Amino acid sequence: MYRITDEQHKIARDNGLMITPSYRLGKKIDVYRDGNLIHSIGDIDYDDFYSYLATQGRTIANIHRQHYYQRHHKNIKKGYLGEILSARLLWNLDV
Repeated sequence: MYRITDEQHKIARDNGLMITPSYRLGKKIDVYRDGNLIHSIGDIDYDDFYSYLATQGRTIANIHRQHYYQRHHKNIKKGYLGEILSARLLWNLDV
């Protein structure tokens, strides 16, 4: 099961959300607004900013964050909810 950091909880609270480890097979985080599940994000088989930060340090984590944004920026700009939530909660991007 995915371990959510205190920083991720803070980002969620600042955006009016609540997050828990996902019970959905293959996902990292369930995101709730007003007690209702709005999305499950993050593939459990892939690392994210916080995973890289804990295991490889800030420099490597920042490089992977930049690569993530390059791959997903079009969908973020289109306003896809899952992409926006992943960018904010898993990659610490201010989108």
